[in-house]
Amino acid sequence: MQPIRIQKMAKSLVFTLILLMSCVFLSAQAVEVTQLYTGKVEVQGQDNTSRDIALAQAMEQILLKVGGNNDFLAQQVILDALKAPSRFVAQFYYDRVDQKTLLVAEFDENKINQLFYQAELPILGNIRPLIAVWLVEEQDLSRRIINHSSEHVLARKVKDFSQQRAVPMMLPLMDLEDINRIQVSDIWGRFAEPVKAASERYLAETSVIIRVSNNTLIEQDLAVQDCQLPCQQTFYALDWSILESYQQFGERLQGSNPELLLEQALVSISEHIHQQYALSTNTRNIFTIEVANVDSLNTYVEISKFLTDLSAVSNVTLSYAQGSVRRFDIALLGSKQAFMASIKLIDKLQQFVDPLAQVDEQAIPVFYWQQ
Repeated sequence: MQPIRIQKMAKSLVFTLILLMSCVFLSAQAVEVTQLYTGKVEVQGQDNTSRDIALAQAMEQILLKVGGNNDFLAQQVILDALKAPSRFVAQFYYDRVDQKTLLVAEFDENKINQLFYQAELPILGNIRPLIAVWLVEEQDLSRRIINHSSEHVLARKVKDFSQQRAVPMMLPLMDLEDINRIQVSDIWGRFAEPVKAASERYLAETSVIIRVSNNTLIEQDLAVQDCQLPCQQTFYALDWSILESYQQFGERLQGSNPELLLEQALVSISEHIHQQYALSTNTRNIFTIEVANVDSLNTYVEISKFLTDLSAVSNVTLSYAQGSVRRFDIALLGSKQAFMASIKLIDKLQQFVDPLAQVDEQAIPVFYWQQ
């Protein structure tokens, strides 16, 4: 049969944060991050000079959100583009919020993405994993969990970082349900199982444990070296671990500013996420899958649209059909790992794995569509 080619459809942005949850086999929650290409900058005036400066700052916001890190600052093609940001703006307007004047700029998605292609930098798609952040602060001999509604400076740091990088992060509610599921000692002890169990209600793809201390985590010898006598400075230590298929531990950080330490840890965590989910702009791979339960034309159309709408996919070709089985050749933007991560996040396609069969790396993976 002749291959049927399905070109990738243009994706539109909306102005609300949408949580995408599948209905049946949901094991993780994916977040569709909106306003990736919209930046907001406070301005003191509306003259041309103030506008150009604000547009460059807004464009930097966009590049950070789309790329997931600040690697773009080392690329000359992007630095040159930042000198003329108006070329990449679709529209802008001024808004008044809390007695402040904001320039709101919406950038052209295709032009921004093309910059990443030219610089050969990966792009994070708009479907991103939700991260549950279990943050415990130790002050002297007292320990507490920082919750979602807290006005604590560290809670604000997590929320600000999440917004700036468009990396969905959630602090726990610590309501009665959380209190019955987990204790401070579980998190402080970095026990993976109770933390994973407590994270289930949030349907997070990844859980992170962060400990901040001015007491038991501090390596006293290093603190003495960093402080001139007479020493009246308060030192803090921070460490973190990330819970996925197994628990990975980050390095311990130490310094006098807990906010800065937390930001360094969040950067490391977001880099870890970036490595798994970023879409390469300089490689093209063909990945073949089979869907075993395509029982109608409507189901075939739904699956085709689902695949072509994935950020990790360039285009899709139907290469085989027999009975209810359909085989798709998928042109990927980046690695198979990034594609499989996207599939796992949304969970509309459930992979079938025979626990008794011998593992064959060359076998075509088989999926079932969750209707």
